[in-house]
Amino acid sequence: ENILRIEDVPDDFPRSEAQRNQVTAAKTRRPAVDREAIGAFLASLSSPVAFLDYETYPAAVPRFAGYRPFDHIPFQFSLDVVASPGAELVHHEFLHMGADNPDLSLLAALKQAMPAAGSIVVWNQTFERGINDALGERHGDFADWLADLDQRIVDLMDVFSAQAYVHPDFRGRTSIKSVLPVLVPAFSYKSLAIQEGATATTRWNDAVTGKVDAAAADRIRADLLAYCGLDTRAMVEIWRVLLGEAGLLKRAV
Repeated sequence: ENILRIEDVPDDFPRSEAQRNQVTAAKTRRPAVDREAIGAFLASLSSPVAFLDYETYPAAVPRFAGYRPFDHIPFQFSLDVVASPGAELVHHEFLHMGADNPDLSLLAALKQAMPAAGSIVVWNQTFERGINDALGERHGDFADWLADLDQRIVDLMDVFSAQAYVHPDFRGRTSIKSVLPVLVPAFSYKSLAIQEGATATTRWNDAVTGKVDAAAADRIRADLLAYCGLDTRAMVEIWRVLLGEAGLLKRAV
């Protein structure tokens, strides 16, 4: 019908609720915030709140016992723990830079750092739960503990995919890299040497398989820590914005 811009979609054009929300946001250039829904989501979280992110490498040819083709090798995690909404975060990180199997080292570090109770916030829970399940299959001694982690996982992306917070500058996307610069402009991936997951996996593999020299491997290590660390810090800062929207945090810490 020669309607080429979202702003030109007629008000009486048939659309779903999700489509209507996106069109309204684009036309008004104002965010639509369902504070009741956001408040209910935040109320479902229990303290301390832990923000978790994994980095993995999907090796086509299995490198270790128990792995299948294209199984993800979890070589890194970042974990930020906040005891209460106004508290300072405590950062934990793990990065395996050897060519051997990182499973047990990662599990030991994660178990030491992870609070025994409280919500575990991720962005795209299918991925983190999948990594936990695969680790549990390979290492039965950790299976019950990992299953408990799965039960505590809450997906922060749900707030945006359920359209409790719609902003025209998200441009219909719900990835953390679309949401962060809009809600928390002070934080950005653009200044990082590694800016997305595919590069992270490739650079890690280059380092641990000897494709780069020692100096380059050291730079990759630093870049990976910065990238994965921003993933969890981004979730913390977005969570704080949502707390403010729901009237649960007067001032970001």
